[in-house]
Amino acid sequence: MFHPFSILHIPPLLIATATTFGGLWPFINPHSALLEFGFPKATATSKPAQSVMVVCSARTTATGASIFAFYYMGDLKAVDVMLMVLGYVGAVDAYVCYGEGMRDKAVLRGVAGGVIALWGVTGMTGGW
Repeated sequence: MFHPFSILHIPPLLIATATTFGGLWPFINPHSALLEFGFPKATATSKPAQSVMVVCSARTTATGASIFAFYYMGDLKAVDVMLMVLGYVGAVDAYVCYGEGMRDKAVLRGVAGGVIALWGVTGMTGGW
């Protein structure tokens, strides 16, 4: 289904780009990806933690690719649903960062996740 481009499509496309390609980072350097996420050095040097980070990042990349696929197919409501789901992911990220003592990252991830979820909940991309 064809849909005309709107300026309201830019945020979801930026989010899709960040999750699709940013999710590849742990494949290249899981140690630095863990540090950037907010985990302490002891966790970032753990080989089992690095493996888990790579597995989880595959899911992140798949989420971003799904947003692109739904957008390409013209299913803008599905794009909004994916953004709602990413809001949940952001809340979990914030919870984990907070628990690891990374308060600033927790706030950033929580606020960003909330904004992304709100975009989806209100149907800013596809309209409800």
